[in-house]
Amino acid sequence: MYGEFALKIVQIHNRSLDRPTGVITHIRNLAETLAKRGHEVEVMSKGRPRSFVRNGVKYHQYSHMPLILKDFDIVHAHDVRNAFVWAHNTDGVAKVVTNHTPLASTEFLLSYHSWHNISAVTRMKVQFQSRLFSMVGYYALRRCNRVIAVSNYVKKQLEDIYKVPSYKIEIVYNGINTDDFREFDRGRKKWDFDGGLILMLKPYDPRKGLHYLIRALETVKKNLPGFTLVALGPRPTGNYGKYISNLINGSNIKNNVVFTGKLSFDDLKYLDHQSDMVVIPSLQEGFSITALEAAVCSKPVVGFNVGGLSEAVIDKTTGFLVPLGDVASLAAAIEILLEDENLRCHLGANGQKRAAYFDWKKIAINVEKVYSNALS
Repeated sequence: MYGEFALKIVQIHNRSLDRPTGVITHIRNLAETLAKRGHEVEVMSKGRPRSFVRNGVKYHQYSHMPLILKDFDIVHAHDVRNAFVWAHNTDGVAKVVTNHTPLASTEFLLSYHSWHNISAVTRMKVQFQSRLFSMVGYYALRRCNRVIAVSNYVKKQLEDIYKVPSYKIEIVYNGINTDDFREFDRGRKKWDFDGGLILMLKPYDPRKGLHYLIRALETVKKNLPGFTLVALGPRPTGNYGKYISNLINGSNIKNNVVFTGKLSFDDLKYLDHQSDMVVIPSLQEGFSITALEAAVCSKPVVGFNVGGLSEAVIDKTTGFLVPLGDVASLAAAIEILLEDENLRCHLGANGQKRAAYFDWKKIAINVEKVYSNALS
């Protein structure tokens, strides 16, 4: 708890609480951990209007977010677009922004289009978005008291893109409730997979790089045919969905790929524990909650050496990181782990030990220190 008294804190975000995103998971876990530590915490988001209380936190969803938030000690936004709205409407209230991803980075925005040839028109649109987000972020972040970066990578982006002074930025990594992942239903028989089990999260998001993983697994299949790729989430839709379907149907792994559809938390835990590895072929990551979840479950991670993922995973210690877009190296790393159970166990054990440093009980204390600095 901050000092000897409780703070009144509101966290805000522009997405529905029902969306299973890493940011929503972050907000819920932070809010509920702070509430356990004695603070009065509310969460406001945009979505289907409703209110409820969970684990001591008051949650509110609005069709239109409130513009004036003055009855709090701390207003904590998780998106620069939210921060832009309340930056000039919260005089006397300490303002904090957590930056989860480099939203205004052209590299980040182009990562959603990496699966096809990017047209000149698309590049122009991306450049316009980048400039717009840069201006919004510059305005909002100048008026806040403190900015939280979820990795060193994000901190550098804040300095380079939004021109945030270094003294204003504090690095607080994403957290995880380690206790939530220790227990799982070992008797769960919802799925029955053959061979090595490879997990990949959010296959519907082009930025997560399923198209790279499919190409890598085509190579793996030639040497080690007995594996299953379990894509955690719905199938991709739209043009990307058509592209992925054609890619899988034209490959040698069409019988090795399973899309789970929407998952419950219990399903996610079960599959994490049953897997041999988790692959994160993302083109951009601010950090990676998925990597922490894998680590808590003692599973090695394979991914591209990008952004904050290189801080969530230690190469050759808790998993393997390979150069961005290097399909051959991605395939080689997956093959090594499929063939070597002892190595999987060794890397997984290292990851589990390291995950303890990211427990929300510790991370929430670091956030409280940021609040203290914002109030001073």
